[in-house]
Amino acid sequence: MTMSAALDATRRLDWGQSEEERERRRNRRAKSGASLFGGLIGPKSIEMLERRHGYFPQAFVWRGRRYEIWAVQRCWTITRRGLRGKVERHYFRVRAREAAGQSEKTATLEIYQDLQDSTWYLERRAA
Repeated sequence: MTMSAALDATRRLDWGQSEEERERRRNRRAKSGASLFGGLIGPKSIEMLERRHGYFPQAFVWRGRRYEIWAVQRCWTITRRGLRGKVERHYFRVRAREAAGQSEKTATLEIYQDLQDSTWYLERRAA
């Protein structure tokens, strides 16, 4: 076995996946994110369009699509000390669907409003 062949074999053993395997995995993740709220990892910023009674979320935009919230299942507030001071958030567990003219898929989601700068985030799909 030549030196370059030995190094190549060692690299394959040490690094696990080949570049093709990593690319396939990235493509799979991208495809799963294309479905309604699929592939959600970590909080994603959303634009809140409407609120019911000035408090409950009613409609938001995420990734250029409008979503309607048709049920708020639960709401709660979290106050804790963070690295940059006090952290206050209003959390909502909601049932949402894409707006009319698009698919009728629905999902249960957890969204929150960061009270410090009044921004909204889609945190995760609720089970």
